[in-house]
Amino acid sequence: MTVLVGLDQIAKHNLLAQKRVGLITTAAALDQNYNSSVAVLRERSQLMALFAPEHGLYGSARDAVPIVDSIDPYWQLPVHSLYGEQLQPAQDTLAELDALVYDIPDIGVRFYTYINTMAYAMEACATAGIQFVVLDRPNPLGGEVIEGNQPDLAFRSFVGRFRLPVRYGLTTGELAAYLNATYHFNCDLKVVPLTGWQRSMYEDDLGRVFINPSPNISSFQTALVYPGTCLLEGTNVSEGRGTTRPFEYCGAPWINPYHLLEALEALQLPGVVFRPIWFTPTLGEYRNHHCAGVHIIPIEKSNFRPFELGIKLLDTLQLLYPKQFRWTDYAELPNTIYIDYLLGTDHYRKAEKSDVFLNESSHYCQQFRSEIAPYLRY
Repeated sequence: MTVLVGLDQIAKHNLLAQKRVGLITTAAALDQNYNSSVAVLRERSQLMALFAPEHGLYGSARDAVPIVDSIDPYWQLPVHSLYGEQLQPAQDTLAELDALVYDIPDIGVRFYTYINTMAYAMEACATAGIQFVVLDRPNPLGGEVIEGNQPDLAFRSFVGRFRLPVRYGLTTGELAAYLNATYHFNCDLKVVPLTGWQRSMYEDDLGRVFINPSPNISSFQTALVYPGTCLLEGTNVSEGRGTTRPFEYCGAPWINPYHLLEALEALQLPGVVFRPIWFTPTLGEYRNHHCAGVHIIPIEKSNFRPFELGIKLLDTLQLLYPKQFRWTDYAELPNTIYIDYLLGTDHYRKAEKSDVFLNESSHYCQQFRSEIAPYLRY
């Protein structure tokens, strides 16, 4: 059965006809015929303005680079930045709209920033008294597996505003409904649903070409490992940015790839294999330096648990390289350690045994599964 996303269903639901609309989107947001969300909404509504999250409207800007307001040269529409000096749509801009539409392909991970852009926009729409419309999209990591620890709101940041597991198992629309109710946004939320999607489906089951949602999520394989290997961003180990396999490569100049390979294979983690790798990244701390490490290759997606892999990988690196390994700072906040913000807690970094941390995380995910049950649509 063909999976249709919310963007495919606008005509059927006839929500936006004759309305003045703003659109939060990126170039990865396409319908089944690979038409952009901007092109579709221009036909179905009075499209007045565009809003750009991290990586910009065309998904080409590097991570953590502020986006500036502009006029799009092709569409001749204002593009308002939601990643820079301002994270929320301005009230004077929303006053000119009847509805704000959100259509961004995501990867279903807590620290991927698009979901926080969505939440800020929902809060702004509630203040402005206009409707917020989510064009629903599948979770590319499926809707059955939930992984990750419970974050502490003392470590709130733009890579984690809410109490969500790292891999939360919700579609975009389901997440919007959950956040709206749980955090009392009081937003006039409308979700244009999916059809044909089942919770067991991953991105590579959809029969669509994978389109990068951001520069370094270059394939479904990358998206699949990201919930674990993104944790390397909080360390002085390269996560493969500036290579052809970001988040799939892991290495540093001081790593012996065969020692790391042997240690990881001994863990017998399900659904994943490793191979030794040598690379020279063009970005990051080791830019233009020769690195060695492992290539992480998921082979059975239904059994693979990337968050567990990420924690065990951090354990292994600390054990093998206690003198070289270190945690890195969080550039957004002074005197902070980035891993604490990626995980939303300092419990892992301070724990004597990660197995306790993983067991607590598993119990939390069971609790979270009960919390989200009323918001599941599929």
